[in-house]
Amino acid sequence: MLTTNSKPALVLLHGFCEDSTLWDHITPLLKFDGDMITPNLPGFGKTKLLFSKFSLA
Repeated sequence: MLTTNSKPALVLLHGFCEDSTLWDHITPLLKFDGDMITPNLPGFGKTKLLFSKFSLA
């Protein structure tokens, strides 16, 4: 994701079996003067899996 802001961006990634809503209550508390990006990784939230077969191993 490209930003139009000249300030740095902060990317917050969720853990396994979570989605970007994990950060909804935390981002307002962060004192960061730039863009905060909270994507959903493939297969989590409303995103689709990139492929049908996968393994945790």
